[in-house]
Amino acid sequence: MPFPREAAIRRVLDAHGVRARIGHVPRPIACGPAGAAESLERWRPHTTPGLTRYAVDQLSDSVVLDVSRARSRGWTPRQTLATCAPAG
Repeated sequence: MPFPREAAIRRVLDAHGVRARIGHVPRPIACGPAGAAESLERWRPHTTPGLTRYAVDQLSDSVVLDVSRARSRGWTPRQTLATCAPAG
């Protein structure tokens, strides 16, 4: 079942008990801070940047994830976006 990106992100955040406001910024503007966070990570090697250029890329382009082949081989997801419940 297709999910709009914002609805999918909201479901995942809710399922993990994360309260966040979802905002939209142009890709070039988001890439600047993401690149800076990655650069700072080099100075602090045991940290993970909160935002990466890869994450910006994944969140800014449409994507279709098709699991029909995995299902045809017997895989069943433990949870889906349609069934995930908010953290309680």
